[in-house]
Amino acid sequence: MSLIAEDKGIVLEVTGDAKILGGRLLVQRAITNLVSNAVRHAATNSKVTLAIAAEGPNVTLAVTNLGESPRPIWSGSLIAFTALIPAVRAPVGGTGLGLAIVRSIMLSHGGQVRVRSQKDGKTPFTLVFRL
Repeated sequence: MSLIAEDKGIVLEVTGDAKILGGRLLVQRAITNLVSNAVRHAATNSKVTLAIAAEGPNVTLAVTNLGESPRPIWSGSLIAFTALIPAVRAPVGGTGLGLAIVRSIMLSHGGQVRVRSQKDGKTPFTLVFRL
């Protein structure tokens, strides 16, 4: 993943700090999936940020890129996305199942996944972990 980022001139930036309880390998898989998607769909010579924050009873990790926005049906809840997987063509270079796996991992940890396309071209995918 870092080679792809380097080839595209993408800078990875991590801010914040927090701790969660959870299955290390599963959580790592969810984060890796989101970061690799963000890098894959980021504009050349842009930045992908990972912002970690403790917010009340939650810890959030927002992975944000600047680039091609998800299709309109992707915005909002990933529940709608995963229900439509058979009807939606995956973006080039993926099967589209990665986000369903991320959602499954987050649900197994009592958390959730949020996504919003913003007018500035940034797309944050946010993992929300309950403390």
